[in-house]
Amino acid sequence: MPVEAANMLWGVDLGNLGLLAQIAVKSATAVLLAAYGEIVAERSGVLNLGLEGLLLLGALAGFAAGAATGSGRRIGPPESSAWG
Repeated sequence: MPVEAANMLWGVDLGNLGLLAQIAVKSATAVLLAAYGEIVAERSGVLNLGLEGLLLLGALAGFAAGAATGSGRRIGPPESSAWG
């Protein structure tokens, strides 16, 4: 059931283990980079507790820039009536 739902939403076959690993790496890259930056900052003696807020603010700014320029990526089946 979840595989069929993902296939319907994003048009990808999650039964393919290689594709699933590729999606996981792409999704986790931002969190890994933020964690690496925090490790470097803590080693220098700075404690930053706002990493999640920084990630959220960056995502919001990216969404706003994409919406303002019209270059946002649509997620979902292109034949859906929600996309016009």
